[in-house]
Amino acid sequence: MRAVYTVARPDATAERLLFSMDWLLAFFAGIGIGWLLHESNKPLALRRAYRFEYRPPVAIAPIDHISQWQMWTHRYICLAEVLEHERGTRPGWLPSYTLLRRVTGQTWRCFSVYNEILESGGILEIVERGGTRWRVGRAHRRACLTALPYPTGRPPRFDFARLQSNSVIPR
Repeated sequence: MRAVYTVARPDATAERLLFSMDWLLAFFAGIGIGWLLHESNKPLALRRAYRFEYRPPVAIAPIDHISQWQMWTHRYICLAEVLEHERGTRPGWLPSYTLLRRVTGQTWRCFSVYNEILESGGILEIVERGGTRWRVGRAHRRACLTALPYPTGRPPRFDFARLQSNSVIPR
């Protein structure tokens, strides 16, 4: 059997004998605070970090997103009309999803929501593999915005570009 000898580090004995610096700093801080308060007659009292205030429950009204749906549907109609005019698409037909994606940078999912709303309101007709065409005239499109069956949730977030007459649209 072999004997195992260990040699103690020279600083290990010093660590056992001396206090750590944290205890030393806390000790001097306590003496300092005691010296500052030694003539006051008030005892040192700790205060709460926060105050508790009772607030009665209040019913929160549901957010009405209908005005935002109406505004963005109106902007979608205007964008489709401007692109129809500038790109020279067939009269009475909406631009394709590809053209809308190239102009605005948004995916087809953003536009399909508005097409479904306009179709359920009788403003659009979606032709299978043929495109989308208007069912009503230009003046009636804006008048029908208030009667459309909008969803109760928030509309998808995107920005329709406000196109100017001299804007450059990719061909």
